[in-house]
Amino acid sequence: MTTITDCLNTLFRDDRGPEPSPGDGLLASAGGILSACAELSDEYRQIKKQYFRLIRTNHPDKGGDTDAFRKIQASFEIIRKLYEARAAADGIASFTDPTVQSRTVDAEYNTACDDVKTGTNVQPWEFYEAADDVDEPIYRVELAKSNQSRCSQKSSSYRRCDQEAVTQTDKKTGREAEVMKNSKIAKGEVRVGSLVEESGSYSRWMHLECWRVPSKIWLGCPEAKLGPQGADEKQLKLAAAGAAKSATTSSSPSTTTVSTTLYDQYVSALMGMNEVLLSGLKDLPEKDKREFVLHVMDRVNWAKIQKRKKTKKDGDELVGTSSGVAVPGLGGGAKKPSPDTAVASDALVTAAKAAQANSPSTSPREAGALVAMAIRKEKFVPPVPGIGKGVENALAGLKFVLTGTFPELGGGSGISLGKKKTESMIKTFGGTITGSVSGKTSYLLVGKDPGMSKVSKANEKGVPRLNLLDLKCLCEGGDPSDIKPIQITSFSKGFGNGNGLALMASAEEMMSVAAAQPADNMITDGKDVEMDTKPAAKRAPKKKSAPGKSKAKQPAKRGSGGTKKKTIKAQKEAAKAAA
Repeated sequence: MTTITDCLNTLFRDDRGPEPSPGDGLLASAGGILSACAELSDEYRQIKKQYFRLIRTNHPDKGGDTDAFRKIQASFEIIRKLYEARAAADGIASFTDPTVQSRTVDAEYNTACDDVKTGTNVQPWEFYEAADDVDEPIYRVELAKSNQSRCSQKSSSYRRCDQEAVTQTDKKTGREAEVMKNSKIAKGEVRVGSLVEESGSYSRWMHLECWRVPSKIWLGCPEAKLGPQGADEKQLKLAAAGAAKSATTSSSPSTTTVSTTLYDQYVSALMGMNEVLLSGLKDLPEKDKREFVLHVMDRVNWAKIQKRKKTKKDGDELVGTSSGVAVPGLGGGAKKPSPDTAVASDALVTAAKAAQANSPSTSPREAGALVAMAIRKEKFVPPVPGIGKGVENALAGLKFVLTGTFPELGGGSGISLGKKKTESMIKTFGGTITGSVSGKTSYLLVGKDPGMSKVSKANEKGVPRLNLLDLKCLCEGGDPSDIKPIQITSFSKGFGNGNGLALMASAEEMMSVAAAQPADNMITDGKDVEMDTKPAAKRAPKKKSAPGKSKAKQPAKRGSGGTKKKTIKAQKEAAKAAA
């Protein structure tokens, strides 16, 4: 009898240790890692990492054990399908749920093993190597939701999207002129996009016929050994190296007839990539799904193999944007590990040795994984209303603005890292989230590499800052007056190649905005004063200007590059005037 626990044990087992037996309880390493995850998507991400680690070392192309490979592949296929169906009425909420772990999957497991035996669900080693560094599906196929998106295909070497003349107004001169732009993607038409790591969302949409199938995808297809049609000798050698043998290779989707056997093999291969490299394929109507599969089958559409670029990762932690813009003299944006990280590393070594000493059967990897996740969990455990110290509606009436990323909570990627979970935590305690700072904002929640623009605006409005630990304190009924001023050491460099205000600011301006107290409250008659940490809902209302008196001129809003510095300049002038 095969259960979900058996599948998880197969994926989390130690290569050097004994193979888990059916009916054994969940391995300590699996339980520790999964229980430390905040939600199902994080659990699945950890399972995928274990899967890719094992599948590459046990792949037959590299002399691995065929039986072990079959079990690993079948176990992951069971887990993948469970995760894929998470939105269904009977979908799972967590792999840590005992009722989920005890679920029997004999029939599904045997079918998956048979698929591996026949080669239906087997990809070449190169496919797993290319997909190993993927945390989230990097491509999405779906039906266009509106008529607003335009095709982003610009490659002249493949196929240019049909262009159309569009009237556009020049921002500098105000003149209208006709420019050529790629055609729009009609509502309901199949489109393919890619994940933008910085935002954590899908963009760069293309018509299906304009999309070049990346090597990460076609390396896992039945005809991978043939390579792209028209490829040079070097590309063919790269594609053929270790590629799985295809049952049928004579058919081509460019002809009027397509081999049913080959088509089914492609469907199986692509569906196996759903929630791994692809997303949305399962949700397409059958007609559109067939159109997508036929496009992938045509090797003319395959892109050349690109050399794999090494990406920097912070262990098992989710990493967000690259190092921000350091505030001069404060050591921000440093690449060396923080004191907390160093302490955690020392504790990891000590605790792992202790775990092995207490339990000789515990492997080094199991002990290390358990302790690493325990340390990570200790760093920040989100409070829950009504449980433990969590006070229900503790944030009622308070308005928050978020800036920066929150890797402590995880989820998402890039500039969206941890934000959804942070927002969810605030809302469960009765708080409100707004997108921009105003006089009604209670707190600016500051994460890693916050935006200089929002921090500057908060200083201008006298809005106090707080971090995740301060927020947790408030959720547990803490006193707002206990919140200490936060010194910022680095700012976000912005989106893409960098459009953040910090990149345009001088060292003096950055230090002024980053200071622990807002500029208006920092200096009064040459003396430091205490920052007002009361939330906006509890602060005394501002006096309205008397009739006939004009209001003070507000600093210019962010617009063109020249106006970005005006906010900081106005702040400094206001501080001098107050002095």
